[in-house]
Amino acid sequence: MKTIGIVGGVGPYAGLDLAKKIFDNTEARHDQEHLDVLLVNSPRLIDDRTAYILAVRDGKIATDPANPGRGIVACIGKLAAAGAEVVGVPCNTAHAPLIFDVVEREVTSQLPGIRLLHLVRATVAALCEFLPQGGTIGLLATPGTYASGVYQTYVAETDLRGHYRLLEPDEEGKSRVRDAIYDTSYGIKATSALATFRAIDYLTTEVWRLRERGANAIIMGCTEIPLALDGCAFPFLLIDPAIALARALIGAAGPMRLRTRQPIAPSPYMRYLLPSALHLLPGVRHKSGGEKRGEVQFHSCVLSSNGRQRDQQY
Repeated sequence: MKTIGIVGGVGPYAGLDLAKKIFDNTEARHDQEHLDVLLVNSPRLIDDRTAYILAVRDGKIATDPANPGRGIVACIGKLAAAGAEVVGVPCNTAHAPLIFDVVEREVTSQLPGIRLLHLVRATVAALCEFLPQGGTIGLLATPGTYASGVYQTYVAETDLRGHYRLLEPDEEGKSRVRDAIYDTSYGIKATSALATFRAIDYLTTEVWRLRERGANAIIMGCTEIPLALDGCAFPFLLIDPAIALARALIGAAGPMRLRTRQPIAPSPYMRYLLPSALHLLPGVRHKSGGEKRGEVQFHSCVLSSNGRQRDQQY
């Protein structure tokens, strides 16, 4: 068995979430059968990945030494010193080649005992497992991830026959996703442990808009997004890169401990269907007379035990 290392601080709760998902996906009958997991949370060492990518793109800064990858390498060094052997970084944007190429190069030269896994490659592998027939895949992500094209790069690398098509929100939708993550009053990074109603609403709306445009599945391409959305709460597939990375880490550290993946099924209660997204869901209607100022009307579509949909208001 090898020791798993997690680079935290990108953001802090994403590191905790990855640790939880490692435990969730480990086959263990008692405490002692779990894998050793180390977490280093040093956010001040790692500058914002999206800000860096956009600043380089716009010619505002040089690529070195401002690259956040150097802070990630410093954290991996701490993990290596503590005994980690297999390491994951729970940040999609950090895997943009502009950043992660630096991480891979310096880890290879400075920390040869570390096996560094790649979150985006693990996510694309999970996508191919879930949808082997191909399809249209919606992508919710940060501006840095969109600008880097990292998902397009690795989907194209894997999908040699062109079975998959990535679909992004429109510019207004991208702005909503950005605000749901970054806004300092209601964004996930600001509220962390308890996502705000507004952030959940924005993300849910964009999930359904991508679905309406033909997405067969959605990649939650920022590790903060699953802190606000439960992928099982929707009647179609939402792929969580943190779960993909967790399973890859277990497979590398102790493959005999990897829990069998459970069949995908919609949750009995499809939560997070907030007012601004309701008109996008077939079979769900607003209360007669519409919404009134100061009155929030919630509707959801519930799957009964026989799989049929029925309207529920609460």
